[in-house]
Amino acid sequence: MVSSRRNTTASLFLWTGLLLFAGLSLEPLLRMPASLFLYHPILMVGTMIFITEGIALLQAPTLPASAHKQRKTWHGYFQAIGLIVIEAGFTAIYVTKDRNNKPHFSTIHGQLGVMCVMWFTAQAIFGSILAYFPRLVGNISQKKQYWNWHRQGGYVLLGLMWITSQTGVRSTSMLALQRDPILINFHWLALGLVSLGLLLPSTL
Repeated sequence: MVSSRRNTTASLFLWTGLLLFAGLSLEPLLRMPASLFLYHPILMVGTMIFITEGIALLQAPTLPASAHKQRKTWHGYFQAIGLIVIEAGFTAIYVTKDRNNKPHFSTIHGQLGVMCVMWFTAQAIFGSILAYFPRLVGNISQKKQYWNWHRQGGYVLLGLMWITSQTGVRSTSMLALQRDPILINFHWLALGLVSLGLLLPSTL
């Protein structure tokens, strides 16, 4: 009998990495005065958790059809929440820069960030069409090809979002709030653990 459970070791690596990333990212914010900007890093940490877990759900190499269908449904829920949260986080930083008359997308982090928001939005729309309006995409062979594009696009997007998050935690404002500069290096450990959690049960 094929188990529909995720690899326990993979899940442990994944969630240890996600929690470490969240703790390292949010702890410096305790020294930041309350402001609209504060919502940006908090919401983006939430986005990373939702999108990463949403993809991890589908990483088990062998699943019964019923379990795979259920996980696809949960994948959609997690990604939908992640999309709402990333849009809110983007709005927070955009309005903050507007209010302070600062240029938009003037840093690598900002440029990668807006790319992620647009890509995530397009990815979510494409996935929703495949899931809920399959007749719009043609025959079975075309659907399989489109699902493959959606899957591969999701992997690339996830990688880009993690790169973007690493540029964010190393921004001038975030580095200035670090209790100890050495702590920033633990983000690499978090990223490594998340990567292991995604790759261990994967058929990539």
